[in-house]
Amino acid sequence: MQFKSHGQAIGAFNKNFVKVGSFPGEWGSRLAKMMQDREAGDYRTSSEIGPEIAHDDVQFAEEVLDACKRYLQQYYPEVEL
Repeated sequence: MQFKSHGQAIGAFNKNFVKVGSFPGEWGSRLAKMMQDREAGDYRTSSEIGPEIAHDDVQFAEEVLDACKRYLQQYYPEVEL
């Protein structure tokens, strides 16, 4: 799979993994919110993204990464992640 935007990648993740039940349903909206937070931090001159929101986003990203690693290990146990 190849994507030209973060939005496309999130959409494909939702379609191929969230909607079929491989990952929790709320992850789709949470990932979209994280993308909005990142864009606000990158492109707005007065961002409302404070340390608490940034910390929550990082914690969620780590949770997603760990869950994706566990998921992949089920199908590709020979690959070191």
